[in-house]
Amino acid sequence: YDTFLGGDWTAPVTVGSADLGPGNQGTDVIVRYPYAFVSGVAASANKPDLFVYDVSDPASPQLLTTLDIGSDGINTLSLSGNFLYAASSNDARELMVFDTAAPASTSLIAALDMSGDADGLTVLAKDDLLAVGRAESSASEVVLYDVTDPASPSGVGSFNVPDAVNDFAASDEYLFAASTSETEDITAYDIRNPIVPAFAAAYDLEDGSPDLSIAFDPPGTLFVGNAANQFVTVDASDPLDMRMLSSVETGGEVRDMACLTGNLLFVGTNNS
Repeated sequence: YDTFLGGDWTAPVTVGSADLGPGNQGTDVIVRYPYAFVSGVAASANKPDLFVYDVSDPASPQLLTTLDIGSDGINTLSLSGNFLYAASSNDARELMVFDTAAPASTSLIAALDMSGDADGLTVLAKDDLLAVGRAESSASEVVLYDVTDPASPSGVGSFNVPDAVNDFAASDEYLFAASTSETEDITAYDIRNPIVPAFAAAYDLEDGSPDLSIAFDPPGTLFVGNAANQFVTVDASDPLDMRMLSSVETGGEVRDMACLTGNLLFVGTNNS
């Protein structure tokens, strides 16, 4: 935004927009300027689910290509280098990997049918480690992969959480998961050795509300968004001894959040 208009983050304006077409709902967006990758869930299995735009002119995004992954679409995206990772509710491919080296020719290079039929709800790529969060089921809700070879993800760990895992955040040493669980709102995993990740701790926020989103602000602060119209600040400087610091009312479920610049936290809610 600052690059294009020299604007004010406290008073943002819409620069441009694009329509994914009838029957499509946008679910996530990842930008590697001058390209934007947008995921969606469509009303029909034969509609596209991944859209690649040229946003070099942000006032007029240009659609470069689309991909159809089949039924149930894509819930979330994560980008690392030239590889885009997607979590899906498609029971045959809950995890997908796309090669975006040539954005206009983005292609699917791997699709994993994960154990069980639990939906893939969230995904986070960090270096050569990939985390997938899933709906509650008899299968593990947190599954970690080594993606040294992105075309062939290799499982390195799986962990059970009492409910659905909705979002991830990471520091250099720990992965944090936000879940719908009333007793384990946040779970932390030691990823200092990414080939042998380990469960580190669980933290109960004691608010009784499902947690939907999480963001990490270095050196040790977590922001957690919940379905009780709040975002909560947690001291995670010691992930083995997390402590709630404060909460702020948002007037809507906090569906997503990001720390992008300076001391600003951006929060997306369902408050119209």
